[in-house]
Amino acid sequence: MGIDSERLETLDILIRGLIETEIDSITPETMENWVSFKEVFPLSSLEDFIFGSVLGVLYCKFRIHFERAYRREPDRIETNRFFDIIERRTMEIRGKIKLAINR
Repeated sequence: MGIDSERLETLDILIRGLIETEIDSITPETMENWVSFKEVFPLSSLEDFIFGSVLGVLYCKFRIHFERAYRREPDRIETNRFFDIIERRTMEIRGKIKLAINR
């Protein structure tokens, strides 16, 4: 089979716990610093800028946590599991960003 199902189950728990907690911690208050970038830089879409920044932070945290736990880089399957979580919660993240922008 090649893929250790126990490893993937552990990975799912690790990734979900980390990423879901990080997404849950996103609030309009935590977005205030990102909103202020509009005053400094000529951004065509503040929402897309913040969304990209949030994704970058989440991906970085995923990689750091994964590499510390497993002492290796995640493979394609493991990375895709991260992307699945982000895809499932994208609308929620964007909604939180919109609330922050419109405060």
